[in-house]
Amino acid sequence: PTIGSNQGPLQAAEGAQLIDGDRKFPLIVLMHGINDNAPGTWSYLGPHLASHGYVVMAPSLGTDILDHPGDISYLIDTALGENGAQSMFTGRVEGEKILVGGFSFGGLATYIFAYEPQYQDPRASAVVIMAGITTNSAPVNSGLKLMAIYGTEDLVIPYDTGLNLYEAANAPKYLVTLQGGGHTGFTGSHESNIGASMDHLRQKGLTRIAILAFASSLFANSETDREAARRFLQEELTMENSDAQVMFE
Repeated sequence: PTIGSNQGPLQAAEGAQLIDGDRKFPLIVLMHGINDNAPGTWSYLGPHLASHGYVVMAPSLGTDILDHPGDISYLIDTALGENGAQSMFTGRVEGEKILVGGFSFGGLATYIFAYEPQYQDPRASAVVIMAGITTNSAPVNSGLKLMAIYGTEDLVIPYDTGLNLYEAANAPKYLVTLQGGGHTGFTGSHESNIGASMDHLRQKGLTRIAILAFASSLFANSETDREAARRFLQEELTMENSDAQVMFE
């Protein structure tokens, strides 16, 4: 969240001054898919979330999946100024408002971070899993709120993966179903939605809407704004978009 022109969904200003000098913001950490990188995957989402008042950290990582939960915790350490790393975010992050999200391979990293006991970090209060793989560990973590987003025409990760995740997870939880949504529609690295009937730009747009509403329902400053975001997720998102359905508990 910066002063000046970094207010749109696609604009970014390298090294721009953060808003209001001492104001603190919620933190969102985003994990990309395999054989991809953060700028490619999150070009449609990271700047958008930042423009709405979130500090966003999105690393580009290798393929050693069991390192990634620790990488997430390291980034949280860095944002909170707890590991001595130089950070423009030190002192600017609300430590009780942290969300971790991941797509595909990054969704698996997020799942491990959230639900494998040895990798859990209690500082995170919510996770978003987009077309993510799961492990044999049950998705039960009473300290976390979950949003799962899956497409019904995903050729890589079957939709039932998301449905099973939602059914097994503890509440509060959401499952956003994108009718006709595919796999590559979750990443900015592809200009088509391979094998799916939903246009890739449409899928990215719905993903932006859902994740911002979920974060706002948890982290907005006023209860009025949090309730408005919850109402949008639970009622209005589906009413306004016939290709998106939301289950919640």
